[in-house]
Amino acid sequence: MKKAILLISIISILLGACMQSNDGEKQTKYIENLHKLAKKYPSFKTKINEQIAKYQKAYDEAQNMSDQVKKHDKLELANHLLTEGCVGKLQNSNSIIDSIKTNIKTLNSISEGMSEADLRYATIVIKDAEEAIADLEKIMSITEVKSEDAQCMEFEKIYAKLEIRLDDLRMAIKNLRDAKKYSEEEGNEEKMASNEETVNEEVQMSSSEIKMQAGHVLQEKIEPKVELTKCEYCGKENNINEKKCSCGADVKK
Repeated sequence: MKKAILLISIISILLGACMQSNDGEKQTKYIENLHKLAKKYPSFKTKINEQIAKYQKAYDEAQNMSDQVKKHDKLELANHLLTEGCVGKLQNSNSIIDSIKTNIKTLNSISEGMSEADLRYATIVIKDAEEAIADLEKIMSITEVKSEDAQCMEFEKIYAKLEIRLDDLRMAIKNLRDAKKYSEEEGNEEKMASNEETVNEEVQMSSSEIKMQAGHVLQEKIEPKVELTKCEYCGKENNINEKKCSCGADVKK
C-alpha cells in the first residue's frame, strides 16, 4: 500500500514538472508573438499590453497552485486570455486574409466557362471579399489613434464582416461546382437522348425497308408473272392462256 502511494506521488511530481515545462514554453512563445504584434501594429499596443498583463496574472496564480488539475485548468484559462477579443482576432488576421485570397483564386478558376449569371454572382462575391480585406488592412495600418477601445471595436466589426465574406466565398464555390456538375449531367442526358433518337430512327428505317421488301415478295406471290403473246392479226398482246384475241383472231401459243 505504501509503495503504491509512493508511486502515485512520484508520478504526480513528474507530471507536474512536465506540465510546468510545457507551460513555460507556451508562455514564452505567446509573449514573444504578442510583443512582435505590438511593434507591427502600434495602434493596438496598449490593448496588447493589457492582454499580456491579464495573462501574466492568471499564469502567476496558476504557478502558486499545488493541485495539478486546478493548476492545469488555470493555465488553460490564461492561454485563452491571449486569444480572446480584439487581440486574438489581430493574431488571426493574416490567416483569414490568406484563406480568403486562396478561395478567391479557386472561385476564379471554376467560374471560367460558366453562364453570365454565374459569372456576375462570382464577381460580386469576390469584389465584396476584396473590399473587406482592404478595410481590414487599412485599419491595421493606422499608427496613431485617439481611442484604442474605439479602434478595437471598429476592427472587430470589420473582422466579423471578413468572416462573413469567407463564408460567402465558400458557398459560392460550392454553388458553382454544383451548377457545373448539373450542367455536365444535363448535357450527358441530352447526348444520350439524341443517340437513342438516332438509333430509333435507324430501327424505324430498317423496319420500313423490311416491310417494303416483304411487300414486294408478297405482291410477287399474289400476282404471279403473266406470259403474253402478240396477236398476228391486230398486234395486241394477249395472255398466252387466252384462246382468242379481242379482235376475234385465234391466239397462237
